[in-house]
Amino acid sequence: MKKARSQMSDVRSQKENKKFLLLLLLIAHYSLFMFFIGCEKTPTERIDDNSKPPFLLSATTDADSINVDFDTLYTVSPDSGKTFTLSLPVVAIARDSQGGGSISSLHFTIFKPRSSSVVKSGVLHRDSTNFDSAWFSSVVTFRMKRTEPGIYRFEFYAEDNARWKSNAVSVPLLITRKNSPPILGLPTLQRHTPIGSDSSFITISLSVTDSNGIENVQNVLVRPQNAVDSSFQLMYDDGLYEHRDIFPGDGIFSTVFWITPVDSINKVVLKFFAIDFTGDTSNIVHRSLQNQLPAILFANIFPDSARIPTSGSIPILFSATVSDSDGLGDIDEVYFRRIYSPDTSYFHFPLFDDGEIASGDSVANDGTYSIILPLSSSATVGSKQYRFFVRDKFGAIDSSGTRFLYLHN
Repeated sequence: MKKARSQMSDVRSQKENKKFLLLLLLIAHYSLFMFFIGCEKTPTERIDDNSKPPFLLSATTDADSINVDFDTLYTVSPDSGKTFTLSLPVVAIARDSQGGGSISSLHFTIFKPRSSSVVKSGVLHRDSTNFDSAWFSSVVTFRMKRTEPGIYRFEFYAEDNARWKSNAVSVPLLITRKNSPPILGLPTLQRHTPIGSDSSFITISLSVTDSNGIENVQNVLVRPQNAVDSSFQLMYDDGLYEHRDIFPGDGIFSTVFWITPVDSINKVVLKFFAIDFTGDTSNIVHRSLQNQLPAILFANIFPDSARIPTSGSIPILFSATVSDSDGLGDIDEVYFRRIYSPDTSYFHFPLFDDGEIASGDSVANDGTYSIILPLSSSATVGSKQYRFFVRDKFGAIDSSGTRFLYLHN
């Protein structure tokens, strides 16, 4: 009986030993698992629990504001003020509990005003190191357009040898420029009044310039006066047909709208002005819907007498100088016609004010229109009669007297 009890006690003891060994094994596995979890390699973690990331004490730029037109110490413009290259000294100091030598690099990034767009990024040069700190500096160079003033943001951070990153320090840099308001040219318009209607459909175009770039123009507005609706109308430089604009970004702003006059359509006056992004207002331009007639000031054929060539051809220059009180932009077309006698048939020859040698025009947009046509050997002897015409965008026409070209053998 005693022997049986002893055997049962030994069995229980063996079972308890197995349970104890199993418990130890589970504890060992758990400890090993936690060890590997703690040692997971990431850019911002290290095994040494006593280590800390570096701390960026300060970061400064040599100037907190720059006017690109006046602060030549920091700016250079290679293209007469359209773009600028800025060179700005910066200094930063970082500290690390593991020692200044453990700080491996100091990074910077420059952001555009009111944007996350990066202008430039890089690292500063190490200047010196002591037992817990490191000094960095560089002359940071970046480029900007004249049309991009505002508050630029420099962002700095330090990184140590174990790839711990420090706190970030942001430094604002205000970049300004001298400003000049937009300048308006003379508007051109076309008017269509349906038969029996009190209202007219108006198509308007207006040239706008700005020394800081057309991107600096915020709004171009037109306001009809002596009209039932005298509210402001926006003009557009977007190239959309619905606004009757041809090319986007060319500085020609256009719009269309209906006008109902209070009294007569000829008493309606349009008031134009523009505002830039700094709030400056352009010159004010007025344009009456009562059209000013165009005029031909001078018309000429050179030479006005020529010998018919026996072969090939010789050039004949046709030219006309025109004017319009509403501006040369109101000129729609200049042309001439040959007048045949005794019948009244004719051909239509357009003239050009494009400054192109091929058309015989020497200066573009000066009001003198020209074309060169060949006189061939098939021409007939006699006096040829021509008349010059100018038409504005309202459809009004003026014509010259008859001009003659004498051809002989």
